[in-house]
This record gives sequence, structure tokens and C-alpha cells, in this order.
Amino acid sequence: MKDSPDFISEQSFKEAFKLYYPNLCFFAYQLLGDQDVAKDVVQDAYVSYWNQIRNIQDNEKVIKAYLFNSVKFIACNRIRHEKVVRRHYDTVFTRHTLRS
Repeated sequence: MKDSPDFISEQSFKEAFKLYYPNLCFFAYQLLGDQDVAKDVVQDAYVSYWNQIRNIQDNEKVIKAYLFNSVKFIACNRIRHEKVVRRHYDTVFTRHTLRS
């Protein structure tokens, strides 16, 4: 049924994907410097949008803001995680080198 909430949600999602995917990938790439990681981040943002679609106002500006903010948040978390991993690796490597 075309007026059902599920149909409307699916249509909103498809439209948001067509409208914003390329710009979101570019935005994520600017933040991360890696095209594959950028695509993963954008995919995560769309999954988040799909999971929250009933709670997000069906308005182009709101959806756009949600997606771009999600990409920024997810990208920042990835960067933060990479720094922690790098710091841990450096600590372990330094300790191992000092013992040798």
C-alpha cells in the first residue's frame, strides 16, 4: 500500500540515498583520506538513518543534516579509534624493543 508508513519510509530512504550518497562519500573522504573507509562510514550512516527513520522528521533539511552529522560523528569515532590503536601499538612495540 502506497500510503503505509513502511512504503513512505522506504521511499524517503531511496530518495535520501540518491540525493546525498555521492556528497556524503566526498565529505567522508575529506575527513578520512581513504575512499574505502569513507564508503564504509557512509554505509554506517545510512544504516543508522534506516534504523531511526520513524523517529526522523520526513523533511529534506532534517534528513540531510542527520546524514551529514552521522558521517561526521562516525568518521571522528574512527579517527579516535585509530589513534588509540596506534598509541597502543607504539607502546607495545616500544616495550618489546626495549626488552630485546
